[in-house]
Amino acid sequence: MYQTKIQELLDCQRQLQIKQKQLIKDFLNQHGYIYERDIAKGRFTIIVCAQSLKNNNSKVAIKIWINDQNSKIDVDKLNKQIDFQDSLNEEKYILQFIEKIQDLKYGIIAIVTEYCESTLAQILELNKFTSKQVEALTYQLLKGLFLCEEKEKLLRYIKPEKIFYSLSKNQFLLSDTINTINQLTL
Repeated sequence: MYQTKIQELLDCQRQLQIKQKQLIKDFLNQHGYIYERDIAKGRFTIIVCAQSLKNNNSKVAIKIWINDQNSKIDVDKLNKQIDFQDSLNEEKYILQFIEKIQDLKYGIIAIVTEYCESTLAQILELNKFTSKQVEALTYQLLKGLFLCEEKEKLLRYIKPEKIFYSLSKNQFLLSDTINTINQLTL
């Protein structure tokens, strides 16, 4: 009897996951993005990789809050984060914010940023840097911090999980994202 109930609950959970995935795909399509794959799942969010139809089919990372999870979002904190990222847009060593998309019909809020292949934390786990690579990393991080200071922006919580690596730019990028992507897959 318990096995049957457990199986019914698991089946119900799978059905909800399928519907949520379709909801995300529909939402993204409506806003000019084509879902490619999940990057990470958090307690209240999902981060996906998508193709932007608005920007030459480039890859983007989209952090999505869905349904009742929106009530758990500190909207002021989220807007401050967006203002921070937006004020540093077009800066060379900062993760680029693209847009915030929201749909009350779907109950979804999402932040779109440029796509990065990995974080410094992941790279540190995989590699040992040469002295030239350490020099380049140090230079890029210091330049990014200097840019923040020039614009009188305080970068909080600097840690390897919040330093992204863009293969296309061959650069490390600083980020001050809320619950940033910390489980990227290569």
